[in-house]
Amino acid sequence: TIDGHTGVTIQSTNSGDITLDSVADIVLDADGADIILKDDGTEFGRFKRDNSDFIIKSATQDKDILFKGNDGGSTITALTLDMSAAGAATFNGAITMGSSDFRRKMEIQNVTTTASISTANFSTYIKKGIVYINVGTLGTNTTWTTRTAAELVGDFSASLNDSYEFFIHSNFSGMNSLTLSGGTDVSVIPNASFSGGMQSVKRFLMVFTNVTGGSETVNIYAT
Repeated sequence: TIDGHTGVTIQSTNSGDITLDSVADIVLDADGADIILKDDGTEFGRFKRDNSDFIIKSATQDKDILFKGNDGGSTITALTLDMSAAGAATFNGAITMGSSDFRRKMEIQNVTTTASISTANFSTYIKKGIVYINVGTLGTNTTWTTRTAAELVGDFSASLNDSYEFFIHSNFSGMNSLTLSGGTDVSVIPNASFSGGMQSVKRFLMVFTNVTGGSETVNIYAT
């Protein structure tokens, strides 16, 4: 036991490491609720207990948190949390979720026929976040038309400037195409033609620009 009334410093003055090796557990108990990580005196991260929540913090401005692992002998980044973009998460692989449903839950919809991409089911698929299109079964130059702006406002119970991000994912190696077309008062910006190609993905953002009854407008941005 080391008892220090003004703090205790364990310091290596040469190039060697400091190793803590216990036959049982190693317990870090900080009554101040912070475990601070530093590099040459500069804090870069900390573990904190705040109101019984466990907080992991990157302390350097705009620097990310990365989760890495070993995949078949190679180091991979499984997840990146981008602190310069409000914590936007980028997953390196697939995302698996439980069976319970909630608004904007990302699910894969396997759409394989022209009938499956009718105007009527547009909102159902987009609420799920990811639409999986097997372009090869749709034929050449298939068009998927959205519902009208008024219908979309009702479908999504939308407020002004609400937005939904969704993706169309092609699993076909040919060159068939799918075009996303706007219904009444829905603008698709810019061109939304989606050509086939194995594992091709196109990202869209749908924004409710006017939700007033009789004047509804929606913009869909293709990126």
